[in-house]
Amino acid sequence: MDIATQEIPDNFKNADYGILMFVLSAITPEKHSSVIAKIYNSMNKGGLLYFRDYALYDMAQIRFAQKKANKVGENLYMRHDKTLAYYFTKEEIIELFTKNNFEVLELKIIFRQIENRKTQVKMHRLWLQGKFKKKD
Repeated sequence: MDIATQEIPDNFKNADYGILMFVLSAITPEKHSSVIAKIYNSMNKGGLLYFRDYALYDMAQIRFAQKKANKVGENLYMRHDKTLAYYFTKEEIIELFTKNNFEVLELKIIFRQIENRKTQVKMHRLWLQGKFKKKD
């Protein structure tokens, strides 16, 4: 399903747990809040949502920035397969979830240095990872 344009099916409602992994970055920023609201409305009181997505200044964003043709908006880029990649700040995620009535239990930046041993290239990856609770 396309969570940006469709409603969450009834059999996925009343969830105690949810995982939102690299989903928001593939959706235009104008729809982020409505997607979070849909998820909120499909969860039980006290439900936990686990989140992981791209952070600002991730290696992939730096590469996109060098190819100016890929940029379609502020921190928003289009991949060669026409999918989107949006890069979030920690403050953006906090605001997005709190304005949709989630309590921020944890939110941190994950940094990993990955090395391609064959080419000796080091890649700096940055992700935001969090845990949110439905207040209601």
